[in-house]
Amino acid sequence: MTARRSLYAAVDVGSHSAKLLIARPARDGSWQSEFAAVTVTGLGGGGALGLDPAGRSRAIATLRDFAAAIAARNVAGVAAVGTMALRQAPDAASFVAAVRAETGLSLEVISGDEEARLAYLGARINLPSAVPAGASVLVFDVGGASTEFAWGRGRQPAGRRSLALGTLGLARRCSLEDAASSERVREALGEVRRLVADVEPAGDPSALLGIGATPASLLALACGRAIADGAEVHGQRLEPAVVAEQIERLRGLDAARRRRLPGLHPDRDRVILAGAVIVAGIADRWSAAPLLVSAHGLRLGLLADRFGAQP
Repeated sequence: MTARRSLYAAVDVGSHSAKLLIARPARDGSWQSEFAAVTVTGLGGGGALGLDPAGRSRAIATLRDFAAAIAARNVAGVAAVGTMALRQAPDAASFVAAVRAETGLSLEVISGDEEARLAYLGARINLPSAVPAGASVLVFDVGGASTEFAWGRGRQPAGRRSLALGTLGLARRCSLEDAASSERVREALGEVRRLVADVEPAGDPSALLGIGATPASLLALACGRAIADGAEVHGQRLEPAVVAEQIERLRGLDAARRRRLPGLHPDRDRVILAGAVIVAGIADRWSAAPLLVSAHGLRLGLLADRFGAQP
């Protein structure tokens, strides 16, 4: 097997979850997924005080499992990055050192600007069929501590922006972790709209591409069943009316009742309402563009960026 056809691994350590993708590059620039995993860790739940202690332990245990999965597949290269939680936590350096010592993975803490670029690259590699190859798109990734935006027509973004707007923080600030009043939801939506108003791509995008767990979870909730494979939702349209329906539904339920909803991962019960509000604010900001769910983002972009040029 040539190096071009070898397996490569990408690890994304975020504020709410850790993700692994092991994939093989093809000669046409596409990638074939061989193994993927997502585990909710709650690493960034400690806020400004630092990383959440229990989340830290869960994250290291998860990364130990990821390292074993990588070793079992004899990959040719590994790229591992940390995002917002590790950009802002005062104890991030000790966590990175512990990950290196206990799992062998070398975590690179990337900037919000770089996170947005990689997310855009991953989404652009495999555009939904409804989006023409040269169309202007705006890619957004709703995370636990930040939301990244990137836009453009080509392989690399023409512009990008990272906002300190994430599901963990918004849920805490606006009391969305449990059942919430309509007033609380309006307050949260107002905050999202104020922040998103500062994102100013040149020209109006032809499509919005929502990556990450939140858009896919909203589709799964609307369908009333778990969606195990991202390919099932890739390219599907997420209508603003569907988002609004799920917001109204979720705000009336406490975390325990949300946890039992068909289609929702139980570890997302406290952040899903905040995530839905963020998606609603983004869709409202660019209401003329259809919102499509993309199953490809930072991890695929990381693979393409680091290993896509291998012969």
